[in-house]
Amino acid sequence: MMGWRTLFISEPCKLKLADNNLILTQQKDNMPISIPLSDIDTIVLESLQSSITSQLLSKIAEYKIAFVICDNNFTPNGILYHMGAHCRNTKVAKAQVLISQEQKDFLWQQILRQKIINQANTIKLKINDQKAYLKLIEYADNVLPGDKEFVEGYAAALYFSKLFPRLKRRRENLIDIRDSALNYGYAILRSCISRSLTATGLLPMFGIKHDSELNAFNLADDMIEPFRSLVDCIVYDLFNGIEDFGDFLQKEHKAVLLSILNQKCSIENQRKSVSAAIETMCESLKKAILAGKNEIILPEISE
Repeated sequence: MMGWRTLFISEPCKLKLADNNLILTQQKDNMPISIPLSDIDTIVLESLQSSITSQLLSKIAEYKIAFVICDNNFTPNGILYHMGAHCRNTKVAKAQVLISQEQKDFLWQQILRQKIINQANTIKLKINDQKAYLKLIEYADNVLPGDKEFVEGYAAALYFSKLFPRLKRRRENLIDIRDSALNYGYAILRSCISRSLTATGLLPMFGIKHDSELNAFNLADDMIEPFRSLVDCIVYDLFNGIEDFGDFLQKEHKAVLLSILNQKCSIENQRKSVSAAIETMCESLKKAILAGKNEIILPEISE
């Protein structure tokens, strides 16, 4: 079981290891803080003026802690994860590489159906638009293996137009803090999913649908889909009813987004933390691949 703390480091500091504890010393007060590595689930290092020892980095990987590094725009752009965490890596990796296109198509159908169902439930919970909800449920029912008809795109267009009116995406070269918040939250989820995939012995570069040769996390980008609405809910709550969003995410916004890993969602008819739900999903994916089956366990937004 992973730890439970998420550390967000935004001020210049020194990070080192002592007796399996992370020792954090901020430059402004030079007072060391000790945190057991066993308590930590995720570390987000935003400060580019911080230093960290290689000994600590190695121990972070050993403890399977998701370690996320940010760029000059304070956006997550790098992930450290553990290699060789699973006792049967070769067996799992071979099965993953040899998975048939038919199985990929059926798995992708299941992933997208749950993603769109979660979008529908988000619309129902947040804005109570019954017409949009029913249309999204219809889209989910119409997703075929492999989604050759690109139903996902039609569902996304309806969903975002209702939940985030006039949302400006980064590709439009316009600033919208809601888009920045969405991308930040998705990056945190992606790092946690990548960590859990490697912990089960799966190779994150080989995806089910995503297959870019330039992307080392294709599988994580597949498996994040049903979780995205959890981030969308947080961003909606942060900015709904506010006319002047501002141009940049503030620390308090990031703190709320980082809390997503400790929030609860439904999976296997249970309420689990998002971090635990990700572990459950990744383990079920591994079992499906090894058994050649098309059923995986996915999260549900129900309340």
